[in-house]
Amino acid sequence: MPVSKHTRKNRFKKDRAGNAGSPRQAFWLWIKAAFGCAGFVLMGLVFIFAYDALTQCDYFKAEAVEVSGARHLSKEAILETAEIEERVNIVAVNLSLTQRRLEAAPWIKSAAIRREFPSRINISVKEHEPLAVLDVGRFFLIDTNGGIFKEAAPSEMTGLPLISGLDYAEWKNPEDPGKKLYTAIMALLRVIEKQDRVFSSQAVHEISVDQEMGLTLRINHPMTIHLGYGDYAFKLQRIKRILGRIRGSDRIPAVRILDANNPNRIVATPKDRKTSEEKKEV
Repeated sequence: MPVSKHTRKNRFKKDRAGNAGSPRQAFWLWIKAAFGCAGFVLMGLVFIFAYDALTQCDYFKAEAVEVSGARHLSKEAILETAEIEERVNIVAVNLSLTQRRLEAAPWIKSAAIRREFPSRINISVKEHEPLAVLDVGRFFLIDTNGGIFKEAAPSEMTGLPLISGLDYAEWKNPEDPGKKLYTAIMALLRVIEKQDRVFSSQAVHEISVDQEMGLTLRINHPMTIHLGYGDYAFKLQRIKRILGRIRGSDRIPAVRILDANNPNRIVATPKDRKTSEEKKEV
């Protein structure tokens, strides 16, 4: 009886399937798999031993650890935060983990760390620049972007103006009415940054805020200056000229309060006189 092509094809497939599942072929498949696994394990062991050799080799011991960009933190404090010891093996230093440790420190805004083979580590940090101290019952440092970055220690408050009259929740909250005050404070602080010593941060003792009245300066003369809202650069320039006239004349009495809500009509209250009738326009 003639055998059809279809029958021959089916028999060929069955023969191949039977051969594929034979014990001989299964044995060789297991052998290949075992050698493959052994190869991966061997490669892993080679990498482990090579890494151990590199991280324990004296050739890669750090001869120098350079720190740049720090003004408020000492080199020792930065190395302690980074958990980098003297003569550390530079290959053993986890760069990304060390960077995260540094950037978790309150003073550090950003950090970068790199190796210089064979024996040097460079750490570069960018610190927050303190602009003022926010008094909300506790004292916090704010930076040049208006962000609160740490609680202020007494030694860290020297030479910075104190901001009072706001709650912590009101600071930089766009949905709060205090946002108007936040915007006004930041505008005034940026003007003060550009002024000379008369209205530098060292001369401004306090900026107190009021939702209705706006901002009031207390400077180290001592003197209270009501500024209200807006036109701060123009107002401070006029006040500087007035203070120059007051200091340069023996006939002008000492001034306790300057009201500059209207910069074209600044009202002065003499230090020893408190009645409204004795206020003078200057």
